[in-house]
Amino acid sequence: MPQSPQSPQSSQSPESPCCRHHHRPSRPSRLRGALAVVGAAVALVAGVDAVSYAATGKPLLLGRANKAPATTTLTAPGTPLSLKGAAARPPLKVNSSTKVRRLNADLLDGLDAAALRTTARVFTRSLTDVTATTTTVPIAPGSYLVSYSHYFPVTTLGTTRGRCFLVADTPSGTRYLAEQIGTDPQGGPIGVSGSALVTLEPEGELDLRCSTPLSYSTTASQPQQVVAVPVDSVSTTVLP
Repeated sequence: MPQSPQSPQSSQSPESPCCRHHHRPSRPSRLRGALAVVGAAVALVAGVDAVSYAATGKPLLLGRANKAPATTTLTAPGTPLSLKGAAARPPLKVNSSTKVRRLNADLLDGLDAAALRTTARVFTRSLTDVTATTTTVPIAPGSYLVSYSHYFPVTTLGTTRGRCFLVADTPSGTRYLAEQIGTDPQGGPIGVSGSALVTLEPEGELDLRCSTPLSYSTTASQPQQVVAVPVDSVSTTVLP
């Protein structure tokens, strides 16, 4: 008996090319990928630009040498700039000796402004019924420009005469300075004054000695006076 024809079966397997499914990415996936690429490009460009911007000195690069094409100004409600360095290091350096206007400093070489002022020390003394006096000037060792003035309110029928001088008595010796003698042939009061540069050594003493043959007393308005002005340094030049 003849066999009935069988229905044809497909000879194509699931692995055949005609049966493969091509999985295409969805639109959201493609969009995310595109955005990632664009973002990376923007970051790269921005990073390069930031480096270029910083290299011009516009932002402050810590630990680097910075340059700016114009003056940089800092403004703040409080202190605009605070510089802190190591204990033995200066917090600021400059490359010019040009004067900076309105720049105030609390100390100069470790000295307060009061220590930099030239202060004259004035000593006065009243005298009563004397003919000769020795006045010790209480100053510390150092160099001073010392001046004195002494008024002799004496009168006589003959010539009046008065004499004063400084005595710097130190361990290395005694120096007599600024001797002045005043006279008045008419027998009236006389005034004597003098000045000298005095260098007083440690354990030294400075005296003003004055004398006249007649007894006298100083007046309240014209007492004996000595002025000592400290001198920081002394330069001596021998003239021909």
